Amino acid sequence: MPEHARREEFDECSKHAFQTMKFLADGISKTFGSSCEVVIHDFADLEHSVVYVAGSVTKRSIGAPLTNLVLGALRVYGEEVPDLIGYRAATRDGREIKSSTIFIRDSSGRPIGCLCINLDLTGFRAGQLALNDLLVTVDPSSTGCIGSEEFADNVSTLARSLLERALERLDKSPGDLSREERLELISELEEKGLFLVKGSIEEVAGLINTSKHTVYRYLDQIRESRT
Repeated sequence: MPEHARREEFDECSKHAFQTMKFLADGISKTFGSSCEVVIHDFADLEHSVVYVAGSVTKRSIGAPLTNLVLGALRVYGEEVPDLIGYRAATRDGREIKSSTIFIRDSSGRPIGCLCINLDLTGFRAGQLALNDLLVTVDPSSTGCIGSEEFADNVSTLARSLLERALERLDKSPGDLSREERLELISELEEKGLFLVKGSIEEVAGLINTSKHTVYRYLDQIRESRT
């Protein structure tokens, strides 16, 4: 094939590649919205390499030059230059952006241009700060509460849940509790406020196989010992 024919074929392939990239640039920009900009550079004229812009994060227009970072990468790596993905950059007015540069190559692998994605992180950082504040929690004990919060739908469920936690700590079943351990168990439940709830004494008595009068007696002893 004559040289001029090969050149025409090459130019046509390059033209098609850049045209395809323009559709891609529009798609990416529209997907991520106003915080995203996609710029296409043609290395045929590095001084005026920008040939397409979708979005306006960096406020550049067609005819702007190639960035110093991409020029430096080309200088260091030449035709073996790798894509540059997810690096931090900043706009002229100080906004933080996340950028990626993907090189457009011809059929021989030579870089002939690049597609650059610039994502303005300003809104995302503000959202991150808001989420960080929203997600902060503290241990209940730091507020003066005792134990973790239980979300029961009735007194029976609440009493059973608190009792099971106490028995687990004692490593005992209700039938194996000594009198001292019953006192300790009732004291723990009393400290957690369970007996402020109407019907809780009867529930606990049934769960530990004793009478409500015994539970009342235990509570009297516990409260007297604290005065």
